[in-house]
Amino acid sequence: MYICNKIGLKSFLYGGVAVKWVSFEKETTIVENIKMRIKFEKNQQRNFMKEVLNKVGCPSLTELINRGVDVSYSSLKNYSSERRLMDDSLFEALCKISDIDEKKLKYNLINENWGQSKGGKISRKNGPAQN
Repeated sequence: MYICNKIGLKSFLYGGVAVKWVSFEKETTIVENIKMRIKFEKNQQRNFMKEVLNKVGCPSLTELINRGVDVSYSSLKNYSSERRLMDDSLFEALCKISDIDEKKLKYNLINENWGQSKGGKISRKNGPAQN
């Protein structure tokens, strides 16, 4: 539990970790971690995955799984082909095992539910479905 003053924020960065307000109690607030996604520029996530494979010495994504990365093959394939955004914890783990300095990479942190938020805004704009 972190003790913070109420300042009207819904979420913020604390020590490089995104956190959100959970409940308000007098002058203190309990916060919890928000899962984030990593958004690279176009083709940079693919290049990141290739660099990880090269530095670890894996010829394929399957070999990366055999060496202890606890992610399904289909998820790794989706990350590699940029169909899905990578989870921040997987990103940090891949940087650690491949000795890549994440500070030198260009990426943005996005809330895990960014797609749901975007879809909700679009559906509100278009109104209810017409039959």
